[in-house]
Amino acid sequence: MQNAEKDWADRTKSFARRIIKLYAALPKDTVAQVLGKQVLRSGTSVGQIIGKLGADVQKPSSFQKSVIA
Repeated sequence: MQNAEKDWADRTKSFARRIIKLYAALPKDTVAQVLGKQVLRSGTSVGQIIGKLGADVQKPSSFQKSVIA
């Protein structure tokens, strides 16, 4: 089970880094910055949500209920 938790942590960290790079590459006009901030907020919160779920990630039904809610 440790490998699965580490895999989730690595994958969410990698995803957050890609989101940050995407935000940095956006044009500096107002529309792009507003949309970019929304993507940045939602893209980097994935790791926090997974972290709060903790051991429940191992149980697919509980994970799916949390994501749907």
